[in-house]
Amino acid sequence: MPAGFNQREVPLDGVSNFTLTASLIKACDWFIGAEGGLANLAAGVGTKTIITGDYVHQLYGWNGVIERNQEPKLGPKYYFGEEDHITLDPYLTDEQVIEHIDKLIK
Repeated sequence: MPAGFNQREVPLDGVSNFTLTASLIKACDWFIGAEGGLANLAAGVGTKTIITGDYVHQLYGWNGVIERNQEPKLGPKYYFGEEDHITLDPYLTDEQVIEHIDKLIK
């Protein structure tokens, strides 16, 4: 934002960054990224999602050790349906992620 911008004084007829981001994501065929705010925004505007991140699948256990846990019920596929929203296995290698995405979007 430009210097001096005050987010509390956005005019009612103005366009916020959130609205602009939503319109850009809506124009996309797919949103590919980690589960979070943008993935949820994409699902909310009807864009298909592929969740690649694994941070929701690994939780810090005793003494800060990362443990493998069962898949939590998070992400667009659980509240928008699995047809258009896919969560990849969080334990895939980078190369495997690319292979899976390539198959999914063709």
